[in-house]
Amino acid sequence: METSGSSVCCSPTTRAFSPGTKKALRPPSRCVLHPEEFHASRSLKRLVRQERFTISLDRAFGPVIRACAETRLAKGQGTWITRDMVEAYCDLHEAGFAHSVEAWDGQRLAGGMYGVSLGSAFFGESMFSRVSNASKVAFFSLARQLEEWGFSL
Repeated sequence: METSGSSVCCSPTTRAFSPGTKKALRPPSRCVLHPEEFHASRSLKRLVRQERFTISLDRAFGPVIRACAETRLAKGQGTWITRDMVEAYCDLHEAGFAHSVEAWDGQRLAGGMYGVSLGSAFFGESMFSRVSNASKVAFFSLARQLEEWGFSL
């Protein structure tokens, strides 16, 4: 994210990711997954086949990002997902750049994740799980969907 003064906003953020833009800050290397190479364990495939969770995309972006922050805080961990960051990511979501995947147990949001898509790349930012394995099923479903859409990362 790019900041401007004390605020974080969508327009500078999208410009920061434009081709040819030089970035002053480089975060540590992160895991890179190619959707077509994602391998799910037998136990995860079995869990998906059981259809315990209903999966949706972009149905509850705000609740997902807030749950990611709350889950870390409840575990006594700090979180970088501040109120300002939630607002900035919600702006990115409204602009069509940030997306969420949700795992529902009935009407209850059981787990999920959110991230940013740019071109054919999706950058997962954070995930949470209120019910065991819900975030794993959400991640699996996202990987399959990204592969179907032709994403490379």
